[in-house]
Amino acid sequence: MLVTNQRTEEIRRNILESLKDDNLFEENILQNITRFPVETPDEIYSHLFYVLCDISLSVEDAKRHYEEISNYRLSMERALKRKVRFRVAMLDYFMNNEHVLENPKIVEIKIYELKTKLALIDPLTELYNRRYIEEYLPKEINRSSRHGLNFCVLFMDIDDFKSVNDTHGHHVGDDVLRAIGSIISAAIRVEDVGGRYGGEEFLVIMPETEIEGAKIFANRLLEKIRAHAFPHNMTVTVSGGIASFPMHGSTAKEILEKADKALYYSKYTGKDRVNIFSIERRYHFRYDVKLDVVYSFQGAIINKTTTVNLSVSGISFETERQFTLGDMLDITVLLPQNSETCIFRGRVVWIKEMRFEKYYRVGLAFQDLSDEMIKKLKSILKDLYGNTHDRSHIAP
Repeated sequence: MLVTNQRTEEIRRNILESLKDDNLFEENILQNITRFPVETPDEIYSHLFYVLCDISLSVEDAKRHYEEISNYRLSMERALKRKVRFRVAMLDYFMNNEHVLENPKIVEIKIYELKTKLALIDPLTELYNRRYIEEYLPKEINRSSRHGLNFCVLFMDIDDFKSVNDTHGHHVGDDVLRAIGSIISAAIRVEDVGGRYGGEEFLVIMPETEIEGAKIFANRLLEKIRAHAFPHNMTVTVSGGIASFPMHGSTAKEILEKADKALYYSKYTGKDRVNIFSIERRYHFRYDVKLDVVYSFQGAIINKTTTVNLSVSGISFETERQFTLGDMLDITVLLPQNSETCIFRGRVVWIKEMRFEKYYRVGLAFQDLSDEMIKKLKSILKDLYGNTHDRSHIAP
């Protein structure tokens, strides 16, 4: 059973408490339903089957099955002329009547709970592991969508962690990971989810949290890590990136990618800091360079102009034409190297009106660049201007 947050954990505990006297299980559930932190009374049935059978059912289907199992249990008692426990009736019902369970395994709850914990908890930091995070995020998206709520994700990475392992050994590196896990656990609220995403990457999911509140929390967390007494008098810092649902994406993949991009920007701009994802921010180094370009919109050539800057992932230029966000433009750029021409397709992601000069500065994010074109552009920029600060896997 997946413990998705404090509320679900409390429901789980109450269900297991009601199981202590299985013969009175139905009475315990119905009499104590006010103790369950559910949004509607019928929601308890959905949680019940998830805890007992690991079966996900809608509230309506779960309530229907519960009522049918109650009647099924009475039929079994009449046929057997003895008491039948709720779990026995439920097992027979799902195996022989509904054929939902085909090969169930009977295990003591304590053993099951231990195995579940080991499967979902990172043993080093005692935070949730990546598997849990990736199962939890879509559920939080569904919950937030259903109730019109938002949430934030803070993605963090320990700065220069490789040097810790190289200088002091992996056992000291493990101590650092453990300490940061403890700091995160102590800092988050009961409704938050803290996890180790992998290696030296950590993550905090903050339900029902505005983005500015998430940044305040993140800065305080970074300060606590910075002030912690690590082994060998080391000063350990982390960099972070924040993304918000639904502002920055509608899927778990999109939210994590945006938080990762903001994290990279924190790394690139000096480390030991946190940034909020911004669509106006390009996550490759921008070269302030004036190149001749011709851009077209909806198949018609609009104008010739020059670039303001150029990167592996986008371009900005000035124009007298007013575009709208989301417009797709075709850009032909004349590169100075051998007068080579590159053609890109880009989406307008930001517009800045230069009121006094009576023109617009427009930012485009390149779309659908082939690997060959990315490699070519990187090579040209590197030859002309030096290091391209490559992190192509997070390019917009």
